[in-house]
Amino acid sequence: MILKDWLKRESLPPYQFARMAGLAPATIYKSIAGTQRLSARLAVQIEEMTDGQVSRTEAVWPEDFIEIDKHGNEQLLLAPKMKKGV
Repeated sequence: MILKDWLKRESLPPYQFARMAGLAPATIYKSIAGTQRLSARLAVQIEEMTDGQVSRTEAVWPEDFIEIDKHGNEQLLLAPKMKKGV
């Protein structure tokens, strides 16, 4: 599960989650928006804070777990997308 969806499910605003993690709210907002990638250390911390519901891989590369359908809607993938040429 990606962090954005976990926060929504838990009805937890990103700024409050950031405070609980001892982070600047901008760090979480930028990660959710896809403008800043989290460090490995923060990804592990998020995995621990969410009891593994957001894996460290999903925290660092959430875009690999989202697919946009033909109608422009986001679909959450159970496994990361395979990158072309890999």
